[in-house]
Amino acid sequence: MRRALLVAGFLSLAGCAGTEHFGATVSQDLAAESASSAGLLLGSLGFGVPNAYTDLEFHFRRRSDGKSGSVRIPPRPAAQPASTAIKGDGGRAVQVFAVPLPPGDYEFFTYLGYAPGSGDTNHARPKVDFSIPFTIAAGRTTYVGEYIVDSRPQMRSTGRMVAEARFVVSDRLERDLAVARDAGRPVGTAAPSRAVPDMKRRDLPNFAAREQ
Repeated sequence: MRRALLVAGFLSLAGCAGTEHFGATVSQDLAAESASSAGLLLGSLGFGVPNAYTDLEFHFRRRSDGKSGSVRIPPRPAAQPASTAIKGDGGRAVQVFAVPLPPGDYEFFTYLGYAPGSGDTNHARPKVDFSIPFTIAAGRTTYVGEYIVDSRPQMRSTGRMVAEARFVVSDRLERDLAVARDAGRPVGTAAPSRAVPDMKRRDLPNFAAREQ
């Protein structure tokens, strides 16, 4: 229940934590603004190590006022209603998200990764917030990349997690755009803006580019 309040499941039109859109939950105030003027946030999350994590959330906020939301790959993503779960490289489970957001400057700033049997209050997260910025423009799609969690959680004998997650980042725009379009999302006809982070940044130590 606690996790459900933090980030709800999929595709109910409204909930006490926020409004759900195609693999993501946004705060009610952001959702209300999106109804009149919206762009689309597009990207994907995936599991790189089988059975290492059961649930992964990426949280974002608008820089001007802190209004927030999150995107998520849940347990058994292919079983979710109206799922956009696909098989990535090596058969990895990948969840494409396409989130309507009001125009503005945003950033991903934290993540939560849950291990099997870890419970709702025990999760991997970064030691400090990071910043992966992106800008949403009305009527346009912004692509932020694919993020594959490529590590296993490390646990103390008490069962508490002690390690941060590690992610491999790549640009899969054409694939993710096709999935969103096939699912009927309003991706538009203009070329999407790319906001995939530069992996040479030293302030993103837990993120690395996919090896070619």
